[in-house]
Amino acid sequence: MTPSAFLSEIDKLIASIKEVPENRAYWLVRTQSGRFYDAFRKHGFVAIEHEKISLFEFNRLQEKHKQDKKLVMKELKELATAKYPDDQPGIIAGQVYKFIAEIKKGDIVIIPAENSSVISVGEVTSTVIPELTA
Repeated sequence: MTPSAFLSEIDKLIASIKEVPENRAYWLVRTQSGRFYDAFRKHGFVAIEHEKISLFEFNRLQEKHKQDKKLVMKELKELATAKYPDDQPGIIAGQVYKFIAEIKKGDIVIIPAENSSVISVGEVTSTVIPELTA
């Protein structure tokens, strides 16, 4: 494909894009180097890999601090430090907070396959997070 043909295709794509609602957010959810890509697509869900911090614990922090993000994040980081001592607690706390408290119905989720060779785009239709037990 020539550069001008490529640009023409891009122009067509841009022209076909509908107006994006201001209240819609876009989220990139990693798939552990593609390991979970097929499962996410097949079963229509996404997840993050910080299961040592339970939904119960997160909800308790939200209630305790009346959903004050700064205070919830402070304690969430302390929890991440205790449960993931060899990892980066600030990053983990941020990922958990965003996944549970900020992703909402109608948002768009993008997931990459291995090496980002393929990406899939979906709309969040439910924010129900099951409490998993071993």
